[in-house]
Amino acid sequence: MKRAVNLLVVLGLLAVLAAGAVWWLLRDKDPEGGDAAGPGPTKSPVLTMGTKGVEKSITDRLTARTGRDVVAECPDRVEQTVGTKFRCEVYFADDEDVTTIAVVKMTGGGGQFSWTTEAAETADEK
Repeated sequence: MKRAVNLLVVLGLLAVLAAGAVWWLLRDKDPEGGDAAGPGPTKSPVLTMGTKGVEKSITDRLTARTGRDVVAECPDRVEQTVGTKFRCEVYFADDEDVTTIAVVKMTGGGGQFSWTTEAAETADEK
């Protein structure tokens, strides 16, 4: 009987040690090697978008308005976040001097935008 009790005690201790080892292996760890205090902040990815469609919108409307070929140059990629603003240089195709600045504002999370123009000289003063 004493032998059976001793065997049960040893098996119990082994079970506790095994559970501790499993816990230690599966616990949260910090990427730098330390223990994590819990779940960290979730980083939401910043969505960006290309601006070729914006450039085309500006070019088409100003070409129709002026009767001359217009070129718009915007940053290649911008944040697709409502409220993001960026500037595009606008000039005539046959004269590379910037004639105006298109100020673009993101108005919708799906890439919707609006834009206005301002004189290039005014933009340089800001």
